[in-house]
Amino acid sequence: MSIKVSKVSCRGTPRRRQKGIALLAISALLAIVGVGLLIDRLSIGARFNIAREHTSNDVLAKAKASLIAWSVSHPTEPGRLPWPDRNGDGDYDGGSDCVTTGFSSVHLLGRFPRGGDAAPCDVVPLGSFIVDGYGEPLWYAVSRNLLWNRGQSGPDPPLNQGLLDGGASYPWITVRDESGNVLSNRVAAVIIAAGGVVGNQARSGAAPNPGQFLDSVTIGATTYDNSDADLDFILYPDSRKTTSDSDSFNDQLIYITIDELMRPVEQRVLGDAALALQTYRTTRGRYPWLSPYRDPLSATGADTLTGRIEDKDSNSITDDDANFPPSIGDGDLIVNVTRRSFWVVDERDSSKELELYGSHDFQIGDAYTLLPAFNGIWGQREGHIPYIEGGVSESHAIATGFTLSWNNGTTSPAPNCNPASFPPWLTLNSLGCTQLQNSYQNGTFVQPQPTVPTPAAANGECIWTDIDTVDCFCHTAGCDQTTEVRAAAYTLEVCIFSCASPVSVPVERTYTYTLDYAGSGTTTSVGNVKTRQVTNTSPETIVMQDEITVFGTDYVVWTGTVTVPAGSYVMDGIYFDIEDNNELPGYFFTNRWHQYIYAKIAADHVAVNTISGSPSTDDCLTAVPCVDLEIGGSTIRSDIQAVLVGAGGQLAGQNRSSGSMNDYFENNNATQANDTVDRGVIAATFNDQVRVIRPNPP
Repeated sequence: MSIKVSKVSCRGTPRRRQKGIALLAISALLAIVGVGLLIDRLSIGARFNIAREHTSNDVLAKAKASLIAWSVSHPTEPGRLPWPDRNGDGDYDGGSDCVTTGFSSVHLLGRFPRGGDAAPCDVVPLGSFIVDGYGEPLWYAVSRNLLWNRGQSGPDPPLNQGLLDGGASYPWITVRDESGNVLSNRVAAVIIAAGGVVGNQARSGAAPNPGQFLDSVTIGATTYDNSDADLDFILYPDSRKTTSDSDSFNDQLIYITIDELMRPVEQRVLGDAALALQTYRTTRGRYPWLSPYRDPLSATGADTLTGRIEDKDSNSITDDDANFPPSIGDGDLIVNVTRRSFWVVDERDSSKELELYGSHDFQIGDAYTLLPAFNGIWGQREGHIPYIEGGVSESHAIATGFTLSWNNGTTSPAPNCNPASFPPWLTLNSLGCTQLQNSYQNGTFVQPQPTVPTPAAANGECIWTDIDTVDCFCHTAGCDQTTEVRAAAYTLEVCIFSCASPVSVPVERTYTYTLDYAGSGTTTSVGNVKTRQVTNTSPETIVMQDEITVFGTDYVVWTGTVTVPAGSYVMDGIYFDIEDNNELPGYFFTNRWHQYIYAKIAADHVAVNTISGSPSTDDCLTAVPCVDLEIGGSTIRSDIQAVLVGAGGQLAGQNRSSGSMNDYFENNNATQANDTVDRGVIAATFNDQVRVIRPNPP
């Protein structure tokens, strides 16, 4: 019997084969899904980090805007920045931690503050608590130049446009790019988002040091550390985005240069000055006289120079032992200490010689005090807002008239009614004698307010040495503190040949007065004219001489003196000059903004129209010209009554050490007496800012 054997296959049935393939497919799918989930998880983390970075960038921009706004709107010192919040007090409490002694650079770095400094520093709060995209508080570094009480003795350096031109007392902050190249070395403040923990940072505890938040990076052989308070910071990419395994960095920062800070600060200052001058005009009736242009880098009145005169001529003085600063010039005041008179400097003839307005009273050996100052000058309608630094006797070179009255009763010396100089045929009759006698017993002498707008030193009237004090003095060569005034006062009855034929003869009286006093009293005002009644404790003397002319010949009737009793003298006709820390905010002069702002006022909007010489009617449209406002060489307004111009920072080609207007202002703004100002687009060749005071809108 034969048996047939068949070959058995190892493969399963078709159904089993399908099940195996499905299992493999499922496994592959699960693997793909797992990888996808992992990739998605990584993508979510990356997106989350990107969102955090974007949040930090937004927060930094808002913090920068708020810091600039705080500085610009500071109530007492625009341009100031707050001290950082440091851990020196054991924690980060959100308040600025100012330093009054023992300053070091570590005091310039800390957290971004939200509260004000504690007394005696600034107490103005900054605002709300700000955190970055990781929930970390922002960090902040500031230049010492912009802080209250910079940790030095003496007053703070001024905050003004001089900071832009090398006038800073301390270094600015430097910010670098990722290659270590300088982006700016004129940084006023840096704001930093610290981000999450990197490297070995440990942020537990109440007040970790800056190094636990801020990062460092090494580029070549140089390490840049944002936490070391060396005023040198770096913008560098997040280490998760760099190819270097050694990088451990995720700081994000934004910065403010001094240039971008001071521009809006200057706008604030111009606005304050415009408002103050407009209020002044509304209250007083006219705008004040201004101070002639001066080099903003010159002395400001706190610095004085004293010495003795060694040589003189009719209108100049010389001190061989002293060099007058180059900044001395038009508008400065020089006091003759020996003779108690004030003079206005015209110009500096040489290093040791000054030319003065008018013929002075200086004698060789007289002591003087020179006051470089921004004082108001009679008739000056273009220039700086007038001011003299606090601590110096404020002197306004503005002329005024005055009135003197006397009543000596019967004590007045009886005139000789038959002067020896009369010929026999010429006598005073009884009426003339009585008239002469009475004129010496009772009388009034009026020195009128000058009608021509000239400095006081050119016409020799009275000068207001501060808001409460007036001195009267001589400006006639050789008169030695006296001034002679000739005026037809009255007529006398004289007898020619016999008293049967009396003739009325006009008498010319010469008054020689010496008023050498200072006092204070009450002030009254009508319109824009101030009347000051000054009390003197010593009598004043007026020398009088009467002359008559008969048949072409002059005869002296009588020469003598009358005494004006001690008491009140009315000094009238002074037009309002500006008062510091009253019409204008105190910071304006403390920070010397008056040096960097130039004003132009139309001729008919000051006390006296400087073109016609008549009192102004406050209408430049009728009594032309007004001030023109131009843009790009085209006049857009011809009705400007008063305008201010801010100098901005130094431009290429300007050299502010020269003191020239052309090195501070541009185009028509740098030209005096042209009644034109330019408002242009800020560019490399123009950065003046213009603010129209009146009429609005600016």
